[in-house]
Amino acid sequence: MTTVFVQFFDASELKVVAVFGCAQDELVWPYQGQVDDSDPRYLAFISSQPTSSTEPDQRLEILGELAKIDLAAVRPARAVSIALAKGLDLPSDNADLVKLVALENQAIQLRADLAALPAE
Repeated sequence: MTTVFVQFFDASELKVVAVFGCAQDELVWPYQGQVDDSDPRYLAFISSQPTSSTEPDQRLEILGELAKIDLAAVRPARAVSIALAKGLDLPSDNADLVKLVALENQAIQLRADLAALPAE
């Protein structure tokens, strides 16, 4: 038997709600304990977890791409914002503005792709 570090739902220790590789800070993770890997509370928790797939999750891929777009937009958005705050006119071919529009168009397409995925 293997000992498993767990967090219980409350002081009654009736339900396992998390599993750890080692003991955790009790102030951050209250109601900790150790159980055998054959303990019914641990087995109930493990069996309630979704199974993993070797196929990449398309939702996560799209969300990752959206996050990359957000990061890529920070610098040009800041440059455009500063220019506008200074009262400067930005021509439609301004490199930062063009990049922001392209990034937004990519994000719009990704959001549409995300919305088109079947519900989980």
